[in-house]
Amino acid sequence: MIAVSAGHYPSAPGACYDGICENEIARSWLHWLLVDYRDVFIEVPNVTLKEKIDFINRNNCELAVEIHFNSAGGKGAGCETLYYPGSEKGRACANIIHKAFTPYFTPNRGVKEGWYRMDRPGVKDYPGDVDGDEKPHYFLRKTSCPAVIVEPEFIHNYYTRIIDVEREVIANLAHRIMEAAEWLRTNKT
Repeated sequence: MIAVSAGHYPSAPGACYDGICENEIARSWLHWLLVDYRDVFIEVPNVTLKEKIDFINRNNCELAVEIHFNSAGGKGAGCETLYYPGSEKGRACANIIHKAFTPYFTPNRGVKEGWYRMDRPGVKDYPGDVDGDEKPHYFLRKTSCPAVIVEPEFIHNYYTRIIDVEREVIANLAHRIMEAAEWLRTNKT
């Protein structure tokens, strides 16, 4: 079973720009994934992060994918995909899934280890950064199966870069997620 989730939830909608919020767009993408592939994916309820993780773990999912959109105050562009730091299976799945976005959203920001607030160990990520206080992103850390967070594009680019290719990208995303799940099945060790 493959779990798909919309990032954030209604009372904490994530990044917002020009009247649209991350959770709303991610839920729209989730809807289209489920319309065409309901027999493949299980929808994670649109609830708190802890409740989402409990749902995924309780259902013994083989892979979990959460859809987010980046935010940078009206600046920035491009796609990235995050996986649990040090997880070879997570990295492999992230590399497969990330290919769904690279033909559409540039620059390619890459596949990266998912640190909370992208505070990486051994790197001064911001003024006052203290080395040793880093934690992997909660979704990636607490989900018992390999998990990835996709960030196809920045939320402020929704109308200018996403809307025209949205359905095509979602179909491509579905196929890449299924390809990643198949890779997991054939690489169980």
